[in-house]
Amino acid sequence: MSDDFWSKLDAYLFKALGLILGGGGCVALAVNNPLEKLTHNPYGVVIFFSFGAMGLYSLYSLALDLLGKPE
Repeated sequence: MSDDFWSKLDAYLFKALGLILGGGGCVALAVNNPLEKLTHNPYGVVIFFSFGAMGLYSLYSLALDLLGKPE
């Protein structure tokens, strides 16, 4: 197998992992904690938005890779 295959596989796995951890963590925090409780805790807000940003960035980069980057 070529090195290009392994680099693409590595990139897709890390992006999928970021999507699962980021999006899953964001959803888990929102489901398990009421929004009022989450917003009163500064650490909860930082973690919530960090997970959300990681999930959205992973989704965006996966979409770019799968749809093809504009030249």
